[in-house]
Amino acid sequence: MGFGIPWSQVLAQSVYDPDSLRQVLARQSDEARFKTLDALFDYYLHNNLDSAKYYANLLQSEVENASVKYKALAQKNLAMYFLEKKALKKSENYMFRAIELERRGGLQKEAAESYRMLAGIYFEKNDLKNAIDYLYKSLKIFDLQGDYRGMVACYNNIGLIHNYNRNFRQAVDIYKKCLQIIRKHLTGYSPISPYTNLGIAYRNLKKFDSSYYYTRKALDEALRIRDEKTLSDNYLNIAKLFTETGQNDSAAYYFDKNIRLCRQKFPLRLSTSLGAKGKWYYMNRQYDSAIAILNQSLEIGKKENNLVNQQYALYYLYKSYQQKKQYPEAIRALEDFVDVQDSLHLTEALVKINRIKAQYEDEKKNLRIAQLEKVKALDRKIRFLLFSVIFLILISSGLIIRHLIVQRRHNRAERKRIEAELHQKHKQLTSQALMMMQKNKMLNEILQLISELKNIGKTNQRELAEIRRKLKRSMHSENDWELFRQYFEMVNKDFFRKLKAINSKLTPSELKLAALTKLHFNIKEAATLLNISPDSVKTVRHNLRKKLGLKRQENLYDFLNSI
Repeated sequence: MGFGIPWSQVLAQSVYDPDSLRQVLARQSDEARFKTLDALFDYYLHNNLDSAKYYANLLQSEVENASVKYKALAQKNLAMYFLEKKALKKSENYMFRAIELERRGGLQKEAAESYRMLAGIYFEKNDLKNAIDYLYKSLKIFDLQGDYRGMVACYNNIGLIHNYNRNFRQAVDIYKKCLQIIRKHLTGYSPISPYTNLGIAYRNLKKFDSSYYYTRKALDEALRIRDEKTLSDNYLNIAKLFTETGQNDSAAYYFDKNIRLCRQKFPLRLSTSLGAKGKWYYMNRQYDSAIAILNQSLEIGKKENNLVNQQYALYYLYKSYQQKKQYPEAIRALEDFVDVQDSLHLTEALVKINRIKAQYEDEKKNLRIAQLEKVKALDRKIRFLLFSVIFLILISSGLIIRHLIVQRRHNRAERKRIEAELHQKHKQLTSQALMMMQKNKMLNEILQLISELKNIGKTNQRELAEIRRKLKRSMHSENDWELFRQYFEMVNKDFFRKLKAINSKLTPSELKLAALTKLHFNIKEAATLLNISPDSVKTVRHNLRKKLGLKRQENLYDFLNSI
């Protein structure tokens, strides 16, 4: 109850009649034409499904270049058509197409209405969980937008689900909430739906006075706004109420009013109305009348291929024939009832199978989505780890580079320090060598002077000889050379060891000459330091080259510097 398009129902049933609508179609602008086609579809949806399908297809063909709003409307009309045909999967698919169009177009209000209508499809599928979920999704949008009409429609449908689940007290509370919203926010808005639903809920609660009160108000409101569909609903509701309270004349009166209205306006509801009156006849033991009217309901149900109505009519036909002791007819009705029931169960089984298949497909999709989400999550983790590693590498590289720069600066300073020390030691070594050279030179000069004094007669020859002997011993002192060697090996580590490794038979004089040659002293300077003649230096030099295995063309200085 209440899962339609409210404004189009009112437009089709209270402002225009179908003939008038068809006459103005050709003179209308595109937008007005779309609305008129929608109103015609809605009118015929409950009267002639073939005509409803015609106008639904016509609207769809004309909105190809229209705005998203009307493209979605065409999809919704097809969804409603297939809902009436009980092709629930097709109905669901068309409604989802409409919702997708509305969401892409930013049509929040229209999408909320589509969610509400989708809830109606799920209600027909007996999928109450999805029905209630989509109703609250719709309600949330309407509430955020302050759309009180939409909120009333959603609460009405939520109450319907409570009523269906036999939660009649909760249904009453929801419907009264609808009335509060209408009275507070919707002046002039018809409260016909909550009135109708309250009447049903109170009847189920066996509170017949309250049921009559609200059903009567719904009837009066339906007459006021000329809502013939709701008027038909409430004729049937009040007839059932009078049946339960034993007011048979009043019940028969309203059953007949409903049947007449359905014959005139709603032929698709006629089979249900006749079946309800047939049951009433049976309950009142008017078996002939029951049989007659139930057969009418059965024939219409067969034409419409409405298995539910056929099953209902056949069951009370069987019961009526049985009461009249017309057993062959009762058996035939019972057999037909069983056949229809089997077909209905088969249909229900197929629906359930299709539903299970749909659920399986949904689960596969959800599983796939979950797997994709896991892959995305893993990708995000990998990216995070990758970025973290890169970040750490950059930080580490920065630290390493900084360390290398600091180390390089330290090494440079250390190298400068070592070079300074070596330079200082080299200066000391050179100074020591020069001092030795100057000392020997000076001692030679003194010796020369003493030689010249030998011819002086008065000089004590013995004392001069002693002085000369001491000077020569001083010139051959090894203390100076030991100091020289220490300084030299500070600068040229393992020099003498390496030379001896080449030839262990090198003499001290040859080793000293090698050191002086490495310091770039010439033959004359080396002769002074060694306190030998230049020719002797040449002899020592020749022996040194020979012991080192140097060829004629090889330079001694270059060889010694390579060690």
